[in-house]
Amino acid sequence: VDEATKVRGPPACTLTLRRYLEAHDALPERPLVCAVPVSVKSEEELRHFSNKVSIMSVRLPTHLEDPAAIVRAVQEETEVAKRSFDASDPERVLGWLDWAPGPLVALGVRLFTALELAERVPMPWNCVVSNMRGAPFPLYFAGAQVLATYPMGPVGDAVGVNITVL
Repeated sequence: VDEATKVRGPPACTLTLRRYLEAHDALPERPLVCAVPVSVKSEEELRHFSNKVSIMSVRLPTHLEDPAAIVRAVQEETEVAKRSFDASDPERVLGWLDWAPGPLVALGVRLFTALELAERVPMPWNCVVSNMRGAPFPLYFAGAQVLATYPMGPVGDAVGVNITVL
């Protein structure tokens, strides 16, 4: 991938997902859609250790076979997604969660599962593709240096694949 595209992760994920689905005779005719977490922290919030994210949707062209065509298509899809994301108000999209009491959110999640709504309400994404910045300094746990860390992101009903790179 040339430096101008800056979309290394999604093309590799697209090709890997395509090969996996093809090997299991489950390749859909339409592209998969991945959720890409995007930080929406202000300059001031960047100084604090916390997360403040919204979601950008990117179509993964799993229907294409040629790796070069996949890279081009992902670059185009990512540009479209970025323009759409930039035109929206990402803080408002997920901002209501700041005001919802934790027990109420937990109850909503339990009801969603108990009522099997994932079977009736289509999810807007098939997977999650994300990256996380590692610590810029050595980490220690109980006096021992941490030599490796492995990111883990959420999975759930209808979104069973999460690819997170550290």
